[in-house]
Amino acid sequence: MAVTIGEVVRLTVRGTMHGSTVMYGHHFRAKSIPGTFLGLATAYATTIIPLLVAATSAEVTWLAVTVASTKVGGDETLNHPLPAATIGALTGDALPGQNSMLVSVHTGVRGRRYRGRFYVPGVTESSSTGGRIIAPQLTALNALSEGIQSAFTGSGNVNWELAVYSPVSPPPPPPKTPKLKPDTITTAATDLIADSVIVTQRRRRLGVGA
Repeated sequence: MAVTIGEVVRLTVRGTMHGSTVMYGHHFRAKSIPGTFLGLATAYATTIIPLLVAATSAEVTWLAVTVASTKVGGDETLNHPLPAATIGALTGDALPGQNSMLVSVHTGVRGRRYRGRFYVPGVTESSSTGGRIIAPQLTALNALSEGIQSAFTGSGNVNWELAVYSPVSPPPPPPKTPKLKPDTITTAATDLIADSVIVTQRRRRLGVGA
């Protein structure tokens, strides 16, 4: 199936670190001259993956670039494997996988639906201090973000442009029927038990319970 003008796809870069899967991704929109999934994956792998390698820890192995349509009935997901030696270039111990580098994506339009972000894993201990990325990794991260901007915004790519994708919300679930108490119950107390645990009454309302 041919890619249509304005069609939005999700590109994901997948790898492994410390035995777990790591990934990040973007959305791209087809321009007036639509390309192909393979063309996008190949362009990204050729232009951006070397910058990604330079910006991430040697404990990250990057495995593949995948492209999937966000359109119902769109083309099947394309998987574009990367060469076996696609490994981060920054030596030294890496922080755990949940620690990532943040890149914000701006469109020039105000509002949460017009801003995006992506998280790049592979932070090295030697390039972080006080919870912030420092050189040389910060320098490489800036080069990565600038490379993506140069290659996929404006006239950078003839077929695809980086986009912030905010889909329509799904319909809300039907309201649940509350479970109503059919009558009033008053029961005689038979025993009291003291507890050694200190509790809070911050959320307790007067008149509830005993």
